[in-house]
Amino acid sequence: MAFDQNAFDVFGEVIDELENLDEAISNLATQIVTRMREEAPVDTGDLKRSIKVNLDRYGFQIMMLDYGAFQNYGVNSGNGRKPAMDVEFGVNLRPTSEPFYAFKGGRYGISPREFFNIEDIEERLIRTIETQIEE
Repeated sequence: MAFDQNAFDVFGEVIDELENLDEAISNLATQIVTRMREEAPVDTGDLKRSIKVNLDRYGFQIMMLDYGAFQNYGVNSGNGRKPAMDVEFGVNLRPTSEPFYAFKGGRYGISPREFFNIEDIEERLIRTIETQIEE
C-alpha cells in the first residue's frame, strides 16, 4: 500500500478543525460559568464559588454545590404549595418527586431563582459546534 499524501493532508485539516472546536467549546464553557456565577443567588457566597467547569475532549460538565439545583428550580412544600419548576433533563441531582423537588413535610417551599437553564446551554453548545463546522 502506497502512502497517500492527499488523504494525510485531509486528515491534518480535520485535526486542525477539531482543535478549533475544542477552543470554541472551552470559551463557551467559560462564558456560561461566568454568567452563572454572576446570576447565582448569594447568601454566604459558597454556591457562587462552587460553580466550576470540567472540560474534556468531548465537551464539558458544570458542577456546583447540590443546593444550587434547589435554588434554581425551587422546592415544593410538603403541604402542596407548588412554587417549584420542572427539573430539566441533564441535571444530575434528580428529584425523588419527579419532575420537581419537594419537601416531605413543612409549610413552605423555596421559590425558584433561576440562574441557569439547561436548554439554553444546549442551544449555545449546538450553535458553537455548527459555527465551527461551517467555517
